[in-house]
Amino acid sequence: KYCHELIRESHREFVLSKQDNVVIYWASFLDGLQRVVMFTDDKAEMLKAAEKEQIEQAEFELTASLPSVGLSLIDDRRSMTIAYVSISSSGLTWEFKPFSKKRFRAESYEMCQKLETVYGDPSKAKDCGLVVDFSNPTDLKLIQPKMGSLKRTQHKGIWFQCSLSTHHIFMHAIVNRIQIDNQMKHTVFPVVFNPVPPPKSVASLAAPKPFIEASIVINRTLREKIRQIKYLTVLVQEMAVRVDVGFISCLVDLFSPKRKDKSSKDKSLDKDIDIVQRSILETSALKALSERKRIHVSFLHLSPVKIQVSLSLDFSGIKGKDSGNLRKIRAVDSVKVLLQSIGVALTDVRDMELRLAYFELVGQSWTRPQLVRAIRKHYTTQAIKQIYALILGLDVIGNPFGLVTDIKDGVVNLFYEPYQGAIQGPKEFAIGVAYGVRGLFTHTVGGVFDAVSRVTGTLGKGLTAITLDDDLKKQKAQAPKPHNVKEGLAEGAKGLFQGFVGGVTGIVTKPAQGAKRGGVEGFFKGVGKGLLGIVARPVGGVVDFATNTFRGISSSAADVEGAAGTPRRPARFINQDKIIHPYCIHSAVGNEILQVVEKRKFASDFYFAHVVILDNPKIVLLVSNKHLIFVKKGILFESDEQQSVFTTPLSEILEIREKEAKALVVVLKAAKKSFFGKPEYQKGFQAPDRDTRAYAIEKISQAIKLFVH
Repeated sequence: KYCHELIRESHREFVLSKQDNVVIYWASFLDGLQRVVMFTDDKAEMLKAAEKEQIEQAEFELTASLPSVGLSLIDDRRSMTIAYVSISSSGLTWEFKPFSKKRFRAESYEMCQKLETVYGDPSKAKDCGLVVDFSNPTDLKLIQPKMGSLKRTQHKGIWFQCSLSTHHIFMHAIVNRIQIDNQMKHTVFPVVFNPVPPPKSVASLAAPKPFIEASIVINRTLREKIRQIKYLTVLVQEMAVRVDVGFISCLVDLFSPKRKDKSSKDKSLDKDIDIVQRSILETSALKALSERKRIHVSFLHLSPVKIQVSLSLDFSGIKGKDSGNLRKIRAVDSVKVLLQSIGVALTDVRDMELRLAYFELVGQSWTRPQLVRAIRKHYTTQAIKQIYALILGLDVIGNPFGLVTDIKDGVVNLFYEPYQGAIQGPKEFAIGVAYGVRGLFTHTVGGVFDAVSRVTGTLGKGLTAITLDDDLKKQKAQAPKPHNVKEGLAEGAKGLFQGFVGGVTGIVTKPAQGAKRGGVEGFFKGVGKGLLGIVARPVGGVVDFATNTFRGISSSAADVEGAAGTPRRPARFINQDKIIHPYCIHSAVGNEILQVVEKRKFASDFYFAHVVILDNPKIVLLVSNKHLIFVKKGILFESDEQQSVFTTPLSEILEIREKEAKALVVVLKAAKKSFFGKPEYQKGFQAPDRDTRAYAIEKISQAIKLFVH
């Protein structure tokens, strides 16, 4: 009856003889490495023996927190930001406690959204099925569907607490949200690492949880040879990791030593000489000391880990002028060869799931190296067992692993949802049946269409590779995944249109671009690209239409939110002087627009200034060190693509002035043909705000003085 309690710190009493009213007390505790079970008829002795195992009132307590933290990784040699690491707060959450209780508990995602909606507009309470009393901002109350007090709060990005008592050390740490953004130019995956939102079915019931939460209780003992960890848990939520080889290469290059004082062989030799020069007695004493220091683990639990992995072999962020400064890195080359040897070179890997089981220890003693080796061996073994997921997760074969997982989850929902409803009542059982059938349908349909879209997507990548057009490859790689059927059809129609138009016009534009960049040799290369594109691009457009349509259907049927996330902020702008200045969001946004406008046509320019026209973020007047550009977003297909409506070199500007009709006028030195072929000597821009006009005139005039000679 008490076997499972004897190996832990515990104490109880039991009646030995009911007739004689004999009560025996026992306590289980650790004395060094020896587990001791003491039996006594004196309750005071039992409590004294178990006293040091109980959680006591803290004699000292330290609490520290940070709302948010940001860290930029900048390569100053190439004047570029590689990554931005951010730790942020949980966002606004709602907590509830019944009037009879003292402790608030977090509400579910669904309830938090309803309460936030009602808090912003109380008239919507009936639509949300709530009755609330928000008349007193310091005493928010919920009347229906349950009665109690509400608290609107926001948890810090990092929270840490340490408490000390006579016999214990208690530490509790929480990290709410971590995100790593890839801030290199023209990257395939803008977000490298972020927590994955829970499925909608889970979000309706579960409360928001921090990304990482760890708790540890250590017994303070007078013995130096042993340390007892009474309780240690680490909980980690699902995460997504998306990297390309270019990002890894830049990270390795950033952290690699600039100058090596000694080779690794010399360091190993020095270490061996140091060991040889020690006396045998000293060496044996150090070894014995390290082996005698043991850690007794009463309870240790590391949560299971679920990771969505996406991998691309594209060196996207280090091409062009940056690639010449990047050293060849053997480690990255070795990884690439290894991945190619197992077939990843055939296609990218997208949203492959790795599931690592939990690690748990109860009532065991280890040395520190043994404990570290045991944990490392557990997760290494788990990762090796997931190799099949890598092979079966290839897009070229439709990711059958993901398809089977989706169908399995659908079947689980079919049985789990009605079971959960039956526990609560007949009405909830009927609702559970509906949820279960919907879950089976959405997972099955979503999985099938996702598998088909991956196969067609791989075919589309092959056709794109045939065109030998690097810009087209980047455009396809960075294209957003549609979230519903409407977006899928829109993206598909856009790809189909661009495929046919690009294939026909490429016969003329590719040779011209090649001649401009590489002379005669470039001209003939352009002719070859144009001839290849006239066949490959229209066919690729048809394939893209099918791919995006299938992806839209899959996303509409899926039960999860998008895991990709969005970058926390644009990349830092580093000027021509290569000096790292404090971060400025205005300059960062302007530089980001300059880098992407007209498919990176002005990527070699340096940003100088920009101003938003008509209070519309989609319409921007942008000034670089070479050009004045009037930019609009999404002229075609309501897309996010930045397109220039008017462009002129700064050297062609004669003057810039205000016009009576609340507009700016740029006067050119020579006539410029309009879209319809009509010559224009000036260009006007509507700008009703006086400050906007003054700022634009000032910055354009400064740019002309600085950069036009």
